[in-house]
Amino acid sequence: MLPDLARRGGGAAELEEFLTADATHRGPARRRSVADVLADLGLQLHCEPGRSAYDQCGLTLARVCFVKRSPGGAWLVGLDANRSSLAIPDRELFLDPVVLPAAAGTGGAVGVHLVGNLCHPADILSRHLVRLEAMPVAGDVLAFPNTAAYVMDFTESSTLLQRTAAKVAVARRGDRWRWWRDEDYEPALPEARP
Repeated sequence: MLPDLARRGGGAAELEEFLTADATHRGPARRRSVADVLADLGLQLHCEPGRSAYDQCGLTLARVCFVKRSPGGAWLVGLDANRSSLAIPDRELFLDPVVLPAAAGTGGAVGVHLVGNLCHPADILSRHLVRLEAMPVAGDVLAFPNTAAYVMDFTESSTLLQRTAAKVAVARRGDRWRWWRDEDYEPALPEARP
């Protein structure tokens, strides 16, 4: 039904799977797909992309402030970020970050927990064990990939008297990549057709 989209995977593949699923549960001989039932009823399916419009977009960067062991022996990596910087309700949806070392990395893969800069027990940025390719050190940066859908608008404010994170837009212009502060970015939109 949607062969070109389904090959791309992700949301398109999930939509294809839904539309071709057996809607009747009457066995192979009398099988009718969801798409067939919708068409028979004269219904049109309208989908809004929501967060999937930003799939594979966005990168959130956070500088490492410290690395230490908890009283229970777990590694804690403190970031110059906090729960509001990383969208509290959605933080567990993030992919594990990538370490961008300030100098040559040491050691091998390690499991850590990420904590924020609020010095508050609730400022835990990852409840699951985050796997990093190498142990970061203060000054390194952690890059959280694919975060545009989750933190494209920060919930943080200046209430804590901490500098709020800057948002930038990155786009290809001609043969090179350029970046702008979010408030200065004007996307190149296609001209409207009459």
